[in-house]
Amino acid sequence: MKKIVVFIMGATNCGKTTLINSLEEYYPVVVGKKLREMFPPEYFDGQAAPAKTDEIAFRLMVEGIDEAHQLGKIPLIDGQPRNQVQLGWCEANYFDNQLYDCKIMHLWAPRDIRVQRAEKRDKDDPSKLKLSMDRMDGDSIILYDLWLQLSMNYIDNMKVFNTSKEGYIDDIRRFIKS
Repeated sequence: MKKIVVFIMGATNCGKTTLINSLEEYYPVVVGKKLREMFPPEYFDGQAAPAKTDEIAFRLMVEGIDEAHQLGKIPLIDGQPRNQVQLGWCEANYFDNQLYDCKIMHLWAPRDIRVQRAEKRDKDDPSKLKLSMDRMDGDSIILYDLWLQLSMNYIDNMKVFNTSKEGYIDDIRRFIKS
């Protein structure tokens, strides 16, 4: 029986963490949060996925996937892959591996909604808000290319979810079980 792995992609403030917190029956693998705990904000140079974090991010993801499967849970990978290098590693180790049934979700929300979310969450920390706003636009550009590349090779395992619409979490649960 194949092991299920769920990859959740989307720009900053699209709702990845909110979704993971809503799906308590699954095992969250939050690579970005772990990286932010390991390094100060300036280490990232205003980027969501600088090349200098690729290997660490992938190792944290693999460890999280293994831990979830050891616990008999389905891992939800928060925000991976984030760039071409990580995509190549995911393809080699998961997407093209017969041992895994990978589900790839792209969460999306209109930019104005994402800005509102950032302003609400980071209203008391101007530097955090600025970083969030900078990352939001950069993410959209990077993820566009990744999403197109993934859709050419894995369209049957992919779906886009609008996180500004009611009921999207139930749609996601159905997608994971399909």
